Amino acid sequence: MQQQLIESGRFSLSDANYRKIISIIRENNCNFILGNRKKLVQSRLSKMVAKAGMNSFDEYVSYALSSSGVEERQKIISELTTNVTNFFRESHHFNYLSSYLDRNAECIKFSTKKLRIWSAACSSGEEAYSIGFIIENHKEKFQSIDAKILGTDISQNMLNVAIRGAYPMQDSIRIPRQDFRAFCIVAGHEFSVSQKIKNLIRFKNLNLLDPWPFSQIFDIIFCRNVSIYFDNKSRIGLWKKISSHLCVGGELYIGHSERIISPEEIGLVQFGITSYRKIS
Repeated sequence: MQQQLIESGRFSLSDANYRKIISIIRENNCNFILGNRKKLVQSRLSKMVAKAGMNSFDEYVSYALSSSGVEERQKIISELTTNVTNFFRESHHFNYLSSYLDRNAECIKFSTKKLRIWSAACSSGEEAYSIGFIIENHKEKFQSIDAKILGTDISQNMLNVAIRGAYPMQDSIRIPRQDFRAFCIVAGHEFSVSQKIKNLIRFKNLNLLDPWPFSQIFDIIFCRNVSIYFDNKSRIGLWKKISSHLCVGGELYIGHSERIISPEEIGLVQFGITSYRKIS
């Protein structure tokens, strides 16, 4: 019955309910752009109206905004802000990461003995675990290197998946076979990332537009397909803030449709495909 309601268009989204949904998003991610995307919002959330056992957006939005709707509001945020991700997506960035580790092996080994990498907007964890595979493959060059990965995302639902670290078997197709054999454990129709890799990573909830609860300087920052949701002012502010958390010589990797205008003004220079290096 509910599927028929979706198909018949009865789950139509009024302008008033659209504005209420925008308010939910902006309360948690204040500059997320939803302008002129009413059809997309209606399409994505109609299935959630049905899943919640409700018969209209009026009923659903009222529930989401009530004191009992805290979890549902988080689901709305996840549905409207989560990007598609997979292991080793945009493989050139992981090639750059390997090159960075090769170039800096001696410095890391004999000087700082620390390696800090941030996977901002890590979604369900595939990006952070891909980074972990590469670090583990370089461990013999570093010996006692203190390597840590921070994975953050606005969606706690996605972070719960990341923390569990278990994925359908079809998702393994992007993982190099030697890495899959070394760092993954098969159980039925899914596989789990090994504890060795999990120990490298700490997952935390973070809205990038809120104050950041750390002063950590990173060697590498992945922040991909995030700024596309921000207005121009917030986008510029994000890149500036990220640059301030990169060490000189550190690298920033952004999404395939993103660009940093005048990167030199915030101490960055582009050196590869959607990739920037901190120069000052």
